[in-house]
This record gives sequence, C-alpha cells and structure tokens, in this order.
Amino acid sequence: MGKRANTDLNKDDGIKIVNRILYVYEFDSLKTKTDYELKILERDSVRIFKYKNLKDSTRNIAFRFNKLNSNLYFGPDKFNVVESDNYRTEFNFDKYELTEPIMDGVGPILFNKTYGVLAWDNNWGNQFYFVNEVNIDKIDLPIFKYNME
Repeated sequence: MGKRANTDLNKDDGIKIVNRILYVYEFDSLKTKTDYELKILERDSVRIFKYKNLKDSTRNIAFRFNKLNSNLYFGPDKFNVVESDNYRTEFNFDKYELTEPIMDGVGPILFNKTYGVLAWDNNWGNQFYFVNEVNIDKIDLPIFKYNME
C-alpha cells in the first residue's frame, strides 16, 4: 500500500489528509508504533479529525472540535481548554480536560485545531502520541511524566 502525500488538500470538499504515527507508551517505555491516516473534515461549526489505522479498522478513532466554543469531543465525552499554549512545537498545543471528571476517564489531551491531537493519557500509565515524520525529532516523548516512587 503506497503512502499518501503528507499534505493532500481537496479544497472543494473541505477534506485534508495527512499521515500520522501513533506511539503508545506504558509509563516511560515505548510499547507500539502504528501508521495512521488522519482525515480532517470541515463541517459548518465542527472540524472532525478521523484517525484511520492502516492495518486494523477496529483501532480507528475520531475527535470533534467545535469551532464556536472551542470544545473538543472524544466519543461522548466533552473536553474544555484548561491551559492554552501548554506544549509548543511548530504548533502551540492547548491542554484539554474532561468537563465532568469520570472515573477511569481519559486524562489530559494536547490538541491544536490545525494539527489535531498530539497526545492523550488514559490515567492508567498508557500514553498515546500522534506524530508525523517532521515533528517526531522535535518532541521529547513521552511528554506526560509519572512519579514512579
């Protein structure tokens, strides 16, 4: 399967497609690395980020960003910005957290409305990072640190 160009933009239908690599860490150890295709869809007041696993469609995930109120949705869960410019690379990522804390819910999400999701934590020691070939060398992974004492 050939790889798609890193920036393929179809202006007629508001779709942008880019490549991402999902790095999964368990605490500070890299556990898996998987290729994804990110499709960004523009719909009125919502920007949808669909992450397609190139080997296993059961691993596809999606995030929705409401452009009017800057809320981020992951499944049914709503996240609000708690800290702007929390993590800086060539993009400035905002830190989002659940509006209503949920036991065993997803931890913080680092998100930029142009790039999409950079990282999130599941509060059980697993951390997930969507990076591209350009920014992987500029990001010190894992970003979230745990006190192991």
